[in-house]
Amino acid sequence: AEKGTLKLVLANPVPRVTVLHAKLAAAFLSLLLPLFIPCLFGMILMQVSGHLLWQTAHWLRILLLFGSAMLYIAIFVVLGLLFSCLVKRSADAFLWLVMCWLLCVWVIPRLSLFIANAVIAVPAAQMIEQQKGEIDRQWYRDSERSQQQWLLQHPEHVVVPNEVVGQMNGELQQQAQQHKSRIDEQYRALQQQRIGLTLWFARISPSAAFENIALVLSQTDMS
Repeated sequence: AEKGTLKLVLANPVPRVTVLHAKLAAAFLSLLLPLFIPCLFGMILMQVSGHLLWQTAHWLRILLLFGSAMLYIAIFVVLGLLFSCLVKRSADAFLWLVMCWLLCVWVIPRLSLFIANAVIAVPAAQMIEQQKGEIDRQWYRDSERSQQQWLLQHPEHVVVPNEVVGQMNGELQQQAQQHKSRIDEQYRALQQQRIGLTLWFARISPSAAFENIALVLSQTDMS
């Protein structure tokens, strides 16, 4: 529009839908080919080397990964075409697209982590260790108290026999270990909930959604 070529094109019997489709295809291919060709060349080299033997499931994951990448690229290509149609100057379109890119790539993923931390409070690891340390100290105090009570019930003994001490401590240790295991399970559950909420909010961003899809397909996600 700024150079005047758009008026010249539309002066011909060319539907505007065709012009938009042509611009969309040109922008999409100009981004897709420079990414697809090196990836294809790399996969061929890995297959020729013989170090990696991909099965059918691996090829399916690769195809799904490429399909997700094409969809991810298409989202930004369509956004570029949309802003180019909405504004009159290319400089304004560029400015809006930079802001949109920053919002999708930087702001939303980091904001999702902030929201998840605010919604789900996960105690610090040091606090968890302090709680488990207090359980051990309580176990020691209960052991001393049990031995004193046993001596009061058995005045003929000066000290508690070792087998009795072992039995008492074994039961107390089992209870303490169960209590610490519950604390660890609750801590891990809160961490998983926070991670899940972070990923859920981050899916609003196309870049974060594509990253999660790529991690799942390459089997390098949290699970």
